[in-house]
Amino acid sequence: MNMKGKGADSINDPNNKWNHINQIMRENKIGVLTLQETHTSDEQLEKIQTLFQRQLVIHNSADPGNPTGKGGVAIILNKGLTNVKGIEVKEIVPGRALLLSHPWHDNKTFTFLAIYAPAGSNREKIDFWKGLTETWEQRRLPVEETIDLIDAFRTFRQKFTVIDGWREFHPLEKGYSFVHQSNCSRSRIDRIYTNEEILRNSREWEIIDPPINTDHKLVMTTIIDPQMPIIGDGRWAIPQLVLKSKEYLRKVTELGAELEQEIEKQAKEPNTRTNAQNIQILYKDFKMECTAEARKIAKKIVLRAKVKIKELEQERKHILNNDEISNEEKILQKDMQSQFTPEQ
Repeated sequence: MNMKGKGADSINDPNNKWNHINQIMRENKIGVLTLQETHTSDEQLEKIQTLFQRQLVIHNSADPGNPTGKGGVAIILNKGLTNVKGIEVKEIVPGRALLLSHPWHDNKTFTFLAIYAPAGSNREKIDFWKGLTETWEQRRLPVEETIDLIDAFRTFRQKFTVIDGWREFHPLEKGYSFVHQSNCSRSRIDRIYTNEEILRNSREWEIIDPPINTDHKLVMTTIIDPQMPIIGDGRWAIPQLVLKSKEYLRKVTELGAELEQEIEKQAKEPNTRTNAQNIQILYKDFKMECTAEARKIAKKIVLRAKVKIKELEQERKHILNNDEISNEEKILQKDMQSQFTPEQ
């Protein structure tokens, strides 16, 4: 994901985007996240890592000339979801390319290469891709400059035999991750490349709107190990939408008032306490009633939200893939899903 800078300098400022990175990884259950345009110095990284030391391991490569105002790439590991031991990190191009080898299951190793390619001239882009390729001893391809840019990138891809995952799963669909504000044109410049074996064991390739202020979308996928046992969804928790529901808050308040009355009643008549009727049992019943009410309200809210979101997603796909609609009209339709808030 291109985070378009870190936002505010102070990590304590709510506008500092690193605060949202932890939230994004937690809520979307992301094990490994690569970032571009981090604009973060080593000193700032130390403070960020200290703040999120229980949740994240952050490896960042800053631009050597302007670490807080230009470039920067990072690879972040979620301690709650992935292994963080035995990691090997190598800085290939400072501020532009960072390599991370990650021990996975059953002696398998994942290799992640986070890249932020130059946005300048074709010559600069060509030199960058050829420089990366030369790192693995790949030869040069001298052609006319514009074609050379494409060939330099293609040569780098062929070196590792990697595939554009999203395109493989969506061969005919139009999807975009970046809007050029100058001419309203769209492009899919944010991509995840992987090999055929990993592609076969991947699913849910998505381009979604990230909850931080950036002009790029977030590209996501889920990679599984077919030899691993099936893991369930884990402990059920009350969804945030339910916790914010006025209907649910009213019901819990009523149940809480009833519980308080029963506790006061037993406190005045301690001799009435039995194994089947005591404060612990009352509190247990209160929690079960709150959970049952939460599940009931969640079904209504989540179902309503899913239906609406699905409608908006279908509408957006139709708009993006409709060549009869101008780019300006398409721009007006972006962020439809992120603007939707289910009724409480």
